[in-house]
Amino acid sequence: MRKFLYLWDHEFKHIGNDTLRIAMLSSVMQLFFLHRNQVDPRNFMPFEQMFAESGAIIIAMFSFVAMCGLCVMSFNYNFNQSKSIYTLMTLPQSRVHMIFSKIAAWFTGFVVLILNQILIGIIGFKLFEPILQRRTYNGIVPTGMVEEPITNGLFLFFTRSHFYRILMPLTLEGIVSSLAIITSIIFAIYYVLICQKSYGYKGMFILIVQLTIIIYVLRYRTQFPDYYFDATYHNLYISSIILLGITGFYIRQIIYLIKKSTIT
Repeated sequence: MRKFLYLWDHEFKHIGNDTLRIAMLSSVMQLFFLHRNQVDPRNFMPFEQMFAESGAIIIAMFSFVAMCGLCVMSFNYNFNQSKSIYTLMTLPQSRVHMIFSKIAAWFTGFVVLILNQILIGIIGFKLFEPILQRRTYNGIVPTGMVEEPITNGLFLFFTRSHFYRILMPLTLEGIVSSLAIITSIIFAIYYVLICQKSYGYKGMFILIVQLTIIIYVLRYRTQFPDYYFDATYHNLYISSIILLGITGFYIRQIIYLIKKSTIT
């Protein structure tokens, strides 16, 4: 376990600073566009709608893509630097530790981005919380206008935002689905890269299946009906089991290629 933690520490140190830079840049840009998208209190807009229309979700997706690119750079780093994968493979330790230490470091990076995104939602709401204007009356005679925040506004934002329902699922089914998606993506990145180094592209069709399932699940979860009579329920456990099965396939193939020393 100590060797695994040492490897994880080495891998995360390589991507940690860049991960924080991505998170900070994403935070600044999202808060800037939220500020630009502020509306007049007389034209009340729910914060989840303002957040979506500001372009913050697009910036968050770009930060996710940047993290994927950072994972690719981290993988190639092991083949070019002094602590290359060839050196690591000669050390008296399990080669499986090398695989999972890097993947664990990647997973940690994605968790940092997710936590940062949740923090952006909280800070953005506190800074740009929509204010509801309400007219006051003395009997039937209007006496003025008062501005007051929405009761439980932050909670309503997180529960009504389709984007945050993926990052912060409210049900066990949603939690399993989100974990299955992020885990399968991380292992897919490693699998494609290790196949590229070993010149073996067997099983690439499974990537198409995985991508199709992820798109289907995200489409369902981001377009979840708001009215009961429009609801069409889909069991997310089924798609999660399939994605975890695909992840298991990636793990088996990665371990096989590493142990056979077929990478070049």
